[in-house]
Amino acid sequence: MPVADNAVDRPLVDVVIDAIDADNDLSDEVKYFVLAALEGPTSLQELLDGISTPHVPEPSGSKLVEEPVGAFLTSITVAGFRGIGPKAALDLHPAPGITIVSGRNGSGKSSFAEALEFAITGSSYRWENKAKLWADTWRNLHQGDPCEVRVGLTIEGSEPTVVGVDWTSDAALKGCSTWTQVGKQKRSIGTDALGWKSAVELHRPILSYDEIGGLFDATPSTLHDALAKLLGLDEITDAEKRLAAVLKEVKGPGNEQRRACASSRTCCRMRRTTVRKLLQTWSRSGLRISTRC
Repeated sequence: MPVADNAVDRPLVDVVIDAIDADNDLSDEVKYFVLAALEGPTSLQELLDGISTPHVPEPSGSKLVEEPVGAFLTSITVAGFRGIGPKAALDLHPAPGITIVSGRNGSGKSSFAEALEFAITGSSYRWENKAKLWADTWRNLHQGDPCEVRVGLTIEGSEPTVVGVDWTSDAALKGCSTWTQVGKQKRSIGTDALGWKSAVELHRPILSYDEIGGLFDATPSTLHDALAKLLGLDEITDAEKRLAAVLKEVKGPGNEQRRACASSRTCCRMRRTTVRKLLQTWSRSGLRISTRC
């Protein structure tokens, strides 16, 4: 259901843009440089060279965003993957609450969890830093063919959905084919049809003991990087670095002329943009412009 945008759900870049727009102490030139830095290195360089000005986004206060759809697991079926040889299924009750999966060591609990994580995200946190071992042991040693994963989902307002991963007998881990099927519709390649790509990157569906412990036992910089990604600070940090690099370059010896030219070109470009906006405003209002004295 569409809901009104609010400060919690808005992208951090939008918050920054609105903040500089509302700051009357900042010159237009400074605002343009911040916008260009947020857009990327190409936009910043083009502004410096006087080629173009950055795109000024529309106010985001009235935007509507889609609420993520609710989804529950109904089953995980695995064959030939990790500790599971012959096909085995774990059926789950699709409802709010806590589900406990218990079993003796070696019964396949972790294999089910890793199969689910790989199917949805394409990786496994537990094995990220053990690439060689993971590459050699991901397929079941005793019965590795057929090798497949099926994840059953029930999604609000949709038919039963299945995410599948298949490997041929000689395929490497990343040589799999991943697909999504909604009801009896035709399978679509990958999992993009679910619309979960960015959400899954920030909020992994499997939060293991290793992952939680790894965050809190890691160095402060590792924890900072994890939180920065979660909060969406990467774009702001990148923009800061671009501005710092440009400032260092133009402040260097022998760059006085370049600084003056860049400033002049930027001001001219800003004036042309302002005039263009005024002309558009006059045109929309029905006013006629006369050049006669």
